[in-house]
Amino acid sequence: MGNYQKYKQKAEEYFEKNRLYVGLFLIVFIVFGGTVLMIQGANAGKTDSKIIKSSDIQQEIKKPANQENNGEKISEEIIFDIEGAVKNPGVYKLASGSVMIDAINKAGGFSSEADAERISRELNQATVIGNNAKLYIFRLSDRGVRVINSSSTAANIISGSSQPSTSSAPATRININSATVAELDTLPKIGPAIAQRIIDWRVANGGFEVLEDLKKVKGIGDSLFDGVKDLITIE
Repeated sequence: MGNYQKYKQKAEEYFEKNRLYVGLFLIVFIVFGGTVLMIQGANAGKTDSKIIKSSDIQQEIKKPANQENNGEKISEEIIFDIEGAVKNPGVYKLASGSVMIDAINKAGGFSSEADAERISRELNQATVIGNNAKLYIFRLSDRGVRVINSSSTAANIISGSSQPSTSSAPATRININSATVAELDTLPKIGPAIAQRIIDWRVANGGFEVLEDLKKVKGIGDSLFDGVKDLITIE
């Protein structure tokens, strides 16, 4: 018991002499310990925030893909040019997968010039239209005239065919004094621009009197004329 009292007294004397240092030590210990605990808590929060569930990843992957697919379905269209016996010839747009009869209806339906017999015999109105297709609907005045596809684009459709014509036989002569741009465009090397010039020259000069007058149209030289002279007429 006596030893205990001696140690207690010495301890009290030590703390009394070093009260300031002990107090500072305790303050530093408390501050340091608190800081460590705060840092550990913050790191734990960051770690938790980085945890991503596999279901969330799958949803993020699927969401943009679905949006993109939906966007394509909404915006997917074809553009085509329809001429001949329709009420409103011109260039139109339709949804992808549309067929010939959809294009005809888009252009106002058949005109009074439509050759119903030939259309029912040669025109497949269920043909799916490709993008940038060119369609021609037969007129009554086209009887005896075989319309061919001179384009290499498989999407073009003339006479109800979705493929380019592979026939090497020449078409029945086209009357350059009455032909439309679409009809003239079927001639070899005669595109829409030259076809329009032919019509402009015809209107300005009262028609072509001889086949050779065609060479007076800008852009038509001897070589081009020789390539079409057996396919055209002025009567």
